Amino acid sequence: MLLQYGCDQADEQGYEAFLEAAPEALRLYRKFGFETAAEMNTSIKSERFPQGEVYTETFMVRQPHRS
Repeated sequence: MLLQYGCDQADEQGYEAFLEAAPEALRLYRKFGFETAAEMNTSIKSERFPQGEVYTETFMVRQPHRS
């Protein structure tokens, strides 16, 4: 899996990893050791959501794991 490869490379080089996560992906990223650093809410109005919809983007960081 590409996510596992990226985490392995970050660990090997001692780098933090950072990403922006959609709400549906939070559980997966947490399994790989990512933690929430910040959140941003965006109000979306469109033809599909005329009353408005709030979308939450989560910014996550993962510290390198040492072997």
